Amino acid sequence: MQVTTRTQLSFILRTIVALCLVGVAALVVFGIVGAIGAFLGWYGLGYVLGLFGMATGDETRFYVFLERSGVWLLATFVILAIIWSAHRARVAVNEFRSALLADADTDSDVLSDRVRKLAIQANTPTPAVQVLDVDDPVTFTLGSGGDATIVVSCSIIDRLDNNELDAVLAHELAHLKNHDTRIIASALLPLLVVDELSPDRPAGGIGELITYAIGIVLSTYIQFSVALLSRGREGAADIAAARIVGSPATVANALAKLDKEYCTPTMDKRSWAHATSALNILPVENEQVRTGPFQTHPPTETRIERLRSLERNAK
Repeated sequence: MQVTTRTQLSFILRTIVALCLVGVAALVVFGIVGAIGAFLGWYGLGYVLGLFGMATGDETRFYVFLERSGVWLLATFVILAIIWSAHRARVAVNEFRSALLADADTDSDVLSDRVRKLAIQANTPTPAVQVLDVDDPVTFTLGSGGDATIVVSCSIIDRLDNNELDAVLAHELAHLKNHDTRIIASALLPLLVVDELSPDRPAGGIGELITYAIGIVLSTYIQFSVALLSRGREGAADIAAARIVGSPATVANALAKLDKEYCTPTMDKRSWAHATSALNILPVENEQVRTGPFQTHPPTETRIERLRSLERNAK
C-alpha cells in the first residue's frame, strides 16, 4: 500500500505548524506563570526579610542579600512556578484517565490476543486492553509506552466483525507507535494551566475582568492549535492502521459503521481537553464544532474517502 508523497507531506507540515503554534502558546502561558511566580515570591521574600531586618535592627543585610542573590532568587521563583503549574495540569489529565479506567472492566482475553498479534505487526509494545460497558461505540488510548491501555466499549465488539475490530484496534496501536498520546498530552498542558488560573466568569473588578478576557483568548488559541495537531495525528493513524491490517477498505468500513451510531455529547473546555487526551477513534466534540476549526478529527467522510482512495490505488 503506497501513500502519496502529497499526503505524507500534508501530515508532516500540519504537525510542524501545529507544534509551532502550541509552542508559542506554551511560551506565553508559562511566561505568565513564571512572571506571577516571580512577583509573588519576590514580594513574599521581601516581606519576610524586611520583618527580620526590623526585628534585628539591621536592615542593611536585607538589601545586601537581595543585591547579591536577587537574580538567582527570581529565576528560582520562575522555575518553581512553571513546575508547579505543569504538575497541576498533568495531575488533572491523570485523574481523568484514572476515572475512565475505573469505569472499565477487567481485561478481555480475546481482545488481548488480538492486540498482541497486531502489536507484533505494528512493531510496538503490547498495551493492556480493557472493556467499557457503555452503549456508545467508543474506543480510546490512555497512557504511553509500557503503561498504555486501549479501552474498547462492548458495543464496538458487538457491532463490528472481526476484521473491522482489528482495524479499530490497529488505529489505537498506531497512536501509540506514533507517540501521539504523549504529544497530545503535552500540547494540552498550557490549556489546562490557563483553565486552572483563569476564573470561570468575572465576578467584578477590572483586574479579574482582564484575567478572564486573557484566559478566553489563550484558551481559544490553544484549542485551535491542539485541534489542528490532533486532526493530523488522526489522519496518520488511519493510514498506519490500514498498513497494519493490510486493507484501507476495512478501516473505512469500520469508521463508516461506527459513525452512523455515534452520539456526540456537549462539553466544556476542561472536558474537551480531557477527551482530546484520550484519543478516541471518533470525535467527541458537540455538533457545532465537529466541522469547525476546533474539531479534533477530520470529517469522517474525508477520512473514509482517503482510505478508499488508497484501496483503489493499491489495486
